[in-house]
Amino acid sequence: MNPPKYAEKVIEVIKECKKSYEVEGIKYINLEESYDVGLLREEVASYGKYVLKVQKSIYDGIIKESNIEEEFAKSLDSDSRIKLFIKLPDWYAIETPAGNYTPDWAIIVEKVQDSKKEEKIYFVVEIKGTNNIYELKPEEQIKIKSAKKRFELIRDSKFVAPVKDFDAFESQW
Repeated sequence: MNPPKYAEKVIEVIKECKKSYEVEGIKYINLEESYDVGLLREEVASYGKYVLKVQKSIYDGIIKESNIEEEFAKSLDSDSRIKLFIKLPDWYAIETPAGNYTPDWAIIVEKVQDSKKEEKIYFVVEIKGTNNIYELKPEEQIKIKSAKKRFELIRDSKFVAPVKDFDAFESQW
């Protein structure tokens, strides 16, 4: 009754069978290699270079994935209008035609409008160093466009993407 859905399901079943077949034929070879446990200790000891200490998050630090993200987080943390921000976890995903998409940030901003203070939730995505969606890869464009449509349904929220830096985010309040 639904040929496109039927075709999707057939493709899904074929892909799963292919994966199962590949696993049945897989063979690992012991290369007699080993790693010194000290390497792991060095990684644990150096975690600080990946974590930025912050005050306005539910955690006392966030994992920084780039210098652009680090600068953005520092700006969020130091701005008095920012009440709370978090780096969204991987399990928070939006399904899109280009695959699951996880926005980078959830931010609560205090705004003063008509002498009234109000809090707004913003979801900021793809801190990429550009404000132009057409400078991103086609897959990223699809994910951002899909997420924008998704967040249109959520009252009192705003989806802003892509964002070059804090100033670009601030200009869209």
